[in-house]
Parts: sequence; C-alpha cells; structure tokens
Amino acid sequence: MAEGFLYMVSPLAILLGMKAHPVKALKVMYIAVCIVSVFAILQFFVGIEATKIPGLTIALNDSYARKMIGFGMNDVEAIKMPSTYQEGNSMGVFLLEMVPVLVWDLYKNRSFDRYRFLRILIVGLGCFGIFLSGSRSVIASSLLLVIPFTITLLRHFSKKQLVNLLILIPAFLFLLIVLDQKLQWGLWERFYHRYIEMTFFSTGGSSGTAGRTDQWMTLVNRMTESDPVMFLKTMLLGFSWKNAVIVEGFLYIFSCYGLFGLLSILILMIRPIRIGFQVHPFWGFSFLAVFFVLCVDRTFCSTPTLMNYFFMAGLALQLRKKRQVKV
Repeated sequence: MAEGFLYMVSPLAILLGMKAHPVKALKVMYIAVCIVSVFAILQFFVGIEATKIPGLTIALNDSYARKMIGFGMNDVEAIKMPSTYQEGNSMGVFLLEMVPVLVWDLYKNRSFDRYRFLRILIVGLGCFGIFLSGSRSVIASSLLLVIPFTITLLRHFSKKQLVNLLILIPAFLFLLIVLDQKLQWGLWERFYHRYIEMTFFSTGGSSGTAGRTDQWMTLVNRMTESDPVMFLKTMLLGFSWKNAVIVEGFLYIFSCYGLFGLLSILILMIRPIRIGFQVHPFWGFSFLAVFFVLCVDRTFCSTPTLMNYFFMAGLALQLRKKRQVKV
C-alpha cells in the first residue's frame, strides 16, 4: 500500500523542479553531494556504527547490523557505505544522478572564481562516493556511460580544460594509490573483492547477478504454470500482494502491478531521458545512468530515489523551456 502511494506521489516532484530556482537548486546539489560523500568517507575510515547519528541518520535504538547493506561480510564492517541513506545502493544512485549535472555546471560556468576549485573538489568527492557505495549496478551503469561521457567531454570542454583534467585525474589517482599503500586503507583490496571477484568469480547469491537471474526465472515459471485466465489476469494486473514474486529491477513493478503498471512507470522514467538530452548530453547521461540501475535494482522502492529523479526532470523541463526561448 505504502509502495503504491510512493509511485503515485513521486512524479509530483516534477512540479517542484519546474518551480525551483536553477542556480539555488545547483547550490543545494553541491552541498548535498558534499555532505553525502564526506559522510560516506567517514563511515569507510571510522565505521558505520561509530559514525551513526541516532534519530538523524538512523532510527533511535536501531542498528545498521539489522539492515541490508552488506554489514559484516568478509571480515569488514560493511561493504556498502550508506552515508545519510538507508543503504549504499540509494546513495550510489543519488551521486550517479548528481555528478553529471554538476559536471555540466562546471562546463557552463567556465569563468574562474573563488568557488570553482571547491566545486571541482565536490565533483571528485561525488565520484569517490560512487565507488564507496558498493553497488555493482551503479558501477556497471557508470562503466556503460564512460565512453559516451568521455567523448562528450572531449567535444565540449576547451583544450585548456582537457589538459587540466588529464593532469589532475592521473595525479589524484596516483596520490590515492600511494596513500592507500602507505596507510593501508585497503581501498584496492575492497575494490577488487567487491567489483571484480564477487562479480566475475563468485557463485550463488553474491555472484555477478546477485541472484537476479533466478528471481526473474521464478517469475516466468510462476506465470507459465498458471491457467490461461489467471495468466491473463496476472499479465494485466500482476499477482496479489500475498503471492507477488519479489524480484529486482522494473520487473518487480510487473509482478505487483502487471503490464499496465510496468508500462506506466517505464513511460514516466524514459521521458526525462529525452528531455535531459535536449538540455545537454550531461543531463541525459544523468537520467540514463539512473534508468540503467533501476532496470536491475529495486532502489526505486526506497525514498527519495524516484522523488529526486522526477525533481530533476522538472528542473530539466524548466531549463529546456528557457533554452527554447533563447533560441
């Protein structure tokens, strides 16, 4: 019941985005990305239990050990940093959506000012936060868009900006590797274990598909095993709440709400992608990256993933309208 209400209310955030002041909204995005990323870094180095703020980042008398965030796996406190969210996937989706838009802002405002270095630093923190999210679906979505994103950077950034990036990025990575080895942070080990070993060499629930293929096959089998009348009913309206098959990705909507529900959410999610590309490719990449993640991950069931998505869609609509007026 609560989930259905979330799906109906979240698209209304478009109206908030259309009314928001773009400059003020971007400032809030920078601040939010900074807070979320820095808090995730603190959780990585100090521990998620040691840094929790009861009543703010977690409910009173609650513990992260009871949440589905990868707590206590493989002798580490957590493999997914939840930051100010309930779990790492939600944090990863938020940063994945924000970083391309902030890169667009850096491109749009090329003039050097006293806050430019700070803005660049926040974007870097956001990228590091994506890594700390521990979400393989988020990382996979990022990798899918690396090439088109890089090509867009080469086309839209000036030679001076590209030279600065070619110097800063390798220098930052080199410094990070040296510090990781000297101070024994374990960043590389965690990266290899979470994103390579568990994805390509593990089997079972922690494999690359994390049991998703089995879930989807269970849904198909349940559908095909039913009689024709029940098959048609399930196809159009979904299973009853009691008998719904819990699967990852948008197929969860199909399981609970049927084909009509699935098509409705897909239309609502795909439309902002087109609007984003009409504003700027970086905006399009922002929406597309989140869409890729939600195709295989059920993060849309948690607030404020959909609300953020549709708020950004409303902001993109506003920017597209202003751009058309200028033209």
